[in-house]
Amino acid sequence: MDGARAELIAAHRRAAAVPWWRRAAARRALGEWEEAGRRYERVVREAAEAYEPVGREISQAIRTESERAAERVREEERREMAAWERRRRLAERANWGCTVATSGGRPIVYVFRHDVPLGEDMPASAAAPGSPRLDLAGLRHALEEVNVPAPWWDDAALAATERELEGVTFAQWWQRLFSEDYRTFTAPPPRWDPSPSGDRSGGTATGGGAVGGTGTGGTGGFGGGVSCGGGF
Repeated sequence: MDGARAELIAAHRRAAAVPWWRRAAARRALGEWEEAGRRYERVVREAAEAYEPVGREISQAIRTESERAAERVREEERREMAAWERRRRLAERANWGCTVATSGGRPIVYVFRHDVPLGEDMPASAAAPGSPRLDLAGLRHALEEVNVPAPWWDDAALAATERELEGVTFAQWWQRLFSEDYRTFTAPPPRWDPSPSGDRSGGTATGGGAVGGTGTGGTGGFGGGVSCGGGF
């Protein structure tokens, strides 16, 4: 095709160089230019026809890959929706409980799961006998009702829950469901760490300090626990 193009350009230059009064030479040069043009068109057409199957193959490959990519995106969306549906059902399971106790003369709320053994950070009496079994919404409502700052969440319960959440943290799950931080009940979650020194009682939703001594031998010891969430 490059040769035919070069021949066409050369024929055009020859035709343009012939003086107009040399009519015979001008007609001959013009004829050669037109013939070169027809040959160039034929070469271009033949090249396009030869390339057409390759072009169709490339176009088909592009369409196929685009369709596969779109299907991968749809499949990922379906998996994510299914995962969040499983997480929603997990929130409806009545596995949670909470106990109101006193520590150092101040109230404290322990949050645990009935189906998970208490972690080492929790006093053995944190799970009061007969404590109601609550789903996550019921637990949140019960914590609102007792109105004790910064509940003490059982590490074992949180860890067991996160294993069931398929790559989502408990904080992300709570935030998705209730649009707030589970430690402070603020929305959005606080920028500061509510327990920088490992004191899991943290701050309050209004910026208050720690609750006081721990339930495992803090400054004031652990008072008898009373279950919260009754009637919910």
